[in-house]
Amino acid sequence: MHILSLVAAAALAACANAPSQADCERLHAKVVELEFAATPARSPDRVAALADASRSEFVARCVESLPKKRLDCALRAATKADLVACDQIEP
Repeated sequence: MHILSLVAAAALAACANAPSQADCERLHAKVVELEFAATPARSPDRVAALADASRSEFVARCVESLPKKRLDCALRAATKADLVACDQIEP
């Protein structure tokens, strides 16, 4: 019974460290914003279409596997280079 309690506690700790859907939706918007800033020649309609097409898969993958430290870093990113640097953070 004690082992089951430890497993449950570990699972809860992992969940507490996982990003929420709302966090991941904010990150998706940030990525789109920074990508658009890096390539201003794209039309806003094209950017919106690409954002809509990628949103659900991006958010699902983010919630599933993005470490919270990387998410927090990415949400603070001011440039595309800042965003890329967040991938170097150890989970």
